[in-house]
Amino acid sequence: MIGAAGKPNMPREADIREGIGDEALYRGLRAALAATEKELLRICGAAGAERMRGDLGRIVGAGGKRLRPALAYLCRRADAARGEALRALPLLCMLERMHSGSLRHDDVVDDAAKRRGVASVNASSGVRTAVQSGDFLLAKAMEKLDCYRGTGINEMLAAVSAEMCRGELLQQRVRYDADAQSEAF
Repeated sequence: MIGAAGKPNMPREADIREGIGDEALYRGLRAALAATEKELLRICGAAGAERMRGDLGRIVGAGGKRLRPALAYLCRRADAARGEALRALPLLCMLERMHSGSLRHDDVVDDAAKRRGVASVNASSGVRTAVQSGDFLLAKAMEKLDCYRGTGINEMLAAVSAEMCRGELLQQRVRYDADAQSEAF
């Protein structure tokens, strides 16, 4: 839903809690997302260069919906109900690192000045730092891939990553083609 200022309206916490319906599930989700956020900030703080640490901490600290880790947590809970245990926190962090890393690259491609209301890394520190920051987050995401060997998650993440790259290339190819523009791009 789009608000009066042209920005998406974020759901209120009470609406989310009511939609989930299960207080224990909601508390578990909140705890998992808080742990994900803490781990993301820890990883940003581990970046080698001081400027990269500051840029990544600022961008990650600006928030986000954290939809990917929330969905992964809920799916993991559904699997757990069927008796299939899978460690969730590495997956949640891996998904958010991949997403955040891809956004650094997307900001460069789109020459975006802002991300989540704060200056994008490319606007504040340059294209090279933005690309290196994105690469750092993607590399840190890959550290956790071995946890999911044999689950199909690795293959799915590889396919999604390749599709994102193809989408960006297509977007560049049709950038100035008015007939090719649609909501799909």
